[in-house]
Amino acid sequence: GLSFTSVANARLNLQTEAASLSFDKAKQEAADQWEEYLGRIRVETPNRQDKVKFYTGLYHVLLGRGLASDVNGAYPRNDGSVGQIPLLKGKPKHNFYNTDAAWGAQWNLAQVWALAYPEYYSDYISSHLLVYKDTGWLADGIACSRFVSGVGTNLLSAILSGAYQCGIRDFDVNLAYEASLKNELDGVDRPLGAGKVDTDLFVKYGYVPHQDKGDGPDEAFMFSASHTLEYAYSAWTVAQWAGQLGKTDDYAKLMDLSKGWERIYDDSLNFVRPRKANGAFVDDFDPMQVWRGFQEGNAWQYTFYVPHDVKGLARLMGGQKKFIDKLQMVFDKGYYDPANEPDIAYPYLFSYFKGEEWRTQKTVRELLAKYFTPKPDGIPGNDDAGTMSAWAVFSMMGFYPDCPGVPEYTLTDPTFDRITIRLNPEFYGKDKLIIEKKENGSPEGYIQKIELGGKKTGYRINHNDLVKGGTLTFYK
Repeated sequence: GLSFTSVANARLNLQTEAASLSFDKAKQEAADQWEEYLGRIRVETPNRQDKVKFYTGLYHVLLGRGLASDVNGAYPRNDGSVGQIPLLKGKPKHNFYNTDAAWGAQWNLAQVWALAYPEYYSDYISSHLLVYKDTGWLADGIACSRFVSGVGTNLLSAILSGAYQCGIRDFDVNLAYEASLKNELDGVDRPLGAGKVDTDLFVKYGYVPHQDKGDGPDEAFMFSASHTLEYAYSAWTVAQWAGQLGKTDDYAKLMDLSKGWERIYDDSLNFVRPRKANGAFVDDFDPMQVWRGFQEGNAWQYTFYVPHDVKGLARLMGGQKKFIDKLQMVFDKGYYDPANEPDIAYPYLFSYFKGEEWRTQKTVRELLAKYFTPKPDGIPGNDDAGTMSAWAVFSMMGFYPDCPGVPEYTLTDPTFDRITIRLNPEFYGKDKLIIEKKENGSPEGYIQKIELGGKKTGYRINHNDLVKGGTLTFYK
């Protein structure tokens, strides 16, 4: 028996879950459980390698968070004591998990959960809300309720807002909103492990001022531009939530902060560029330079990190053509980094502009073939709790959540002939979504038409429309 709280609970866990369990029965139950989870998404294709690639990715998506509560609802609290999850009919109302830091998970990992595992998504949020109630702060990642921020940011509020946008609301919504708002606006006495230690500067200036040298860890001063972009996006996601809840003052404040990216955009160079507290851009700026203002990346890999205002970014760049040309250059010159999260959604940004959707299809197809293979080194970098794999899972299904703060997907060419996603009727009122591809002999091999529920649709689709649509059909 195992427990994070006590020897007695370790024994209780063993007696409750495995008192009469033989090795063979345990093996079969594990196989059955994996079949149930992986089987929620069924793909059909004669290409076995594509199946291996897809289900390996889905397997990775479902790993990374370890159960840390006991069968009686006991869980480890941040201060080292033992907490109690409320019970319902003698069982814990939800589980409590150890979780990796969520840098990048807001892009796609949580959206896989929203689509096929909404009950798990709800548990994940409730886990973090326990830590918030115990400490007063959202944790980026948690291990025995202790803060384990991996990179010094905290995009958990985008994940919480994303659940609400998708209709997953069976957690304490008021507490979740309170926690998310604090995560966006409060920088006073913020513990280092909760990330975003420069929040007070972001709120004061509307961007994070750059320092080449400073006190404390690197995350406190070195990554001004990337933090500005991340915080602006995160503020925007919570602003959408605030608007739906009728919290007009919060909405106005957050929407102003969501424009932080504009305040560090240098239109003379068409790059985001670190900016000092006095308003001057940093000297000796090199868009290829890593780490100076940009965490694990450079200006090429971060400039398009404005998922909530792609059209606004294009406008500042001088229009659609200049935007498309510069974005295409990211791929043509090898600046795109498939092994990291800041630019992970970039292939899908082409499709924001009518007539350019083919670039998304072509680029995604090439990236899947080059960087994702059924081999031991078959992903391009650190999977970050399944984020890399979630990119492949979505891309192979033919849609991707490039701006999860609004529950929409950008569509692309699916790898498979047919996909059946088993939905949870308790959340969506439907039990399945079918995605199918029909080949009409298109000479270019690109999508010619898309239908949802028999009606023509465009290249962006709302999550709630998708799960209610029944069948999504791609004609090529």
